Amino acid sequence: SERTGELADSLHRAVAQRPATNFKRWFSHTGADVEAALRTLRKQELVRSDEAGQLRDADPGLAAEQALRINELLALSSAKQAVPIEDAVVALLATGAGIAGGRPRPRLALARLDQLLPPVTEDVHDGRASARAAVRQSLIAVRRAAGGRFLSG
Repeated sequence: SERTGELADSLHRAVAQRPATNFKRWFSHTGADVEAALRTLRKQELVRSDEAGQLRDADPGLAAEQALRINELLALSSAKQAVPIEDAVVALLATGAGIAGGRPRPRLALARLDQLLPPVTEDVHDGRASARAAVRQSLIAVRRAAGGRFLSG
């Protein structure tokens, strides 16, 4: 959708303005990315602050719809159907971080990585190789962050 494109563009601008960063050090530089995403989400009125200053979904039903879509994408990955790169990245990262407040499942996301974002040859320049590397390293970092004790999924 147009709103999703604006968010992706906002994040791309935030990342593009930063010098090249090794994927393993990426998480020490995400503050600007989070702020860029929050600015865009507020501008699009997709999130709002409640009385206590906590962020809330402007449309709670939308999060449920997106969680359902992510689960459908994970099921598609088992059927080896092609998934758009943007959908694959969202599905993998959301699964790794925990869908709709659920338990983070980085191992499951890593297991689905090859199906949703298959390895590509170097002559393909659609961003898939970079997205795959970034998602893989992100999921590994999520898994390591908890020491593997709590994130067995």
